Amino acid sequence: MIRKAVPEEKLMGKILRFCALQERATSEVRKKLYEWGAGKKSSEEIIKQLIEENFLNEKRFAMAYVRGKHRSNKWGKLMIRYGMQQKQIAAVLIDEALNSLESQEYLATLRQIISKKEATLGQNIPRREKNAKLIRYAASKGYEMNIIIELLNESAEDE
Repeated sequence: MIRKAVPEEKLMGKILRFCALQERATSEVRKKLYEWGAGKKSSEEIIKQLIEENFLNEKRFAMAYVRGKHRSNKWGKLMIRYGMQQKQIAAVLIDEALNSLESQEYLATLRQIISKKEATLGQNIPRREKNAKLIRYAASKGYEMNIIIELLNESAEDE
């Protein structure tokens, strides 16, 4: 989808403002430049300059993406990984960013979303059915199956 073409001399200023709003992936910047009518050669030159001037940094983007999606959206690692793959982030950077998540905070968030969901299910549901619904819900948020089941087993032992 090409919008009204932006003159070549105004592209750099416009993309700098775009990058200043929040961390951006290179693929997002490239897509935006194409939308503004920039050619492949000029887009790559602009991206190269943005990287040199540290306006664009994939590692910084990956770290910010992981923190934001986990803390704000309560996403698990699987969903975060998928989101970063869609933004064409290198697998090494994805792994590094996901490993930066503190396991205690990660488990606390999972406990929190499970307990909130459990409160909405009601009291008259058999434990097995309740666990199945909780597993499906947590998995849909991108949490790993083994961690979900381990956490549910811990809470069943506490009862």
